[in-house]
Amino acid sequence: MQWRNEDVVRRLRAPLLVISGARDSMVPPYMAKSIANNAIKSQRSVIRIFPNGEHMDTWLQPGYIRTIAQWINEVENPSLSSSDLQPTELVVTE
Repeated sequence: MQWRNEDVVRRLRAPLLVISGARDSMVPPYMAKSIANNAIKSQRSVIRIFPNGEHMDTWLQPGYIRTIAQWINEVENPSLSSSDLQPTELVVTE
């Protein structure tokens, strides 16, 4: 099976949060970055990388839930966001 995430995300207009684990060998961070970079019509495209995250445990990393909550807050309150329309990348450390 071939996934065409970049093709789909190019048409996405909604805000997009991409979360990646730096140690994910199934979906490495470069693939997550490609998805975020191809969201050219998205209102807000953001990628967050967790240094110790692997494919099945990134959600257990410190700051994971806070990262999602912060992104939702920024989407709901655009004046709080410091990013422009370009994808913003942040390595999450605790």
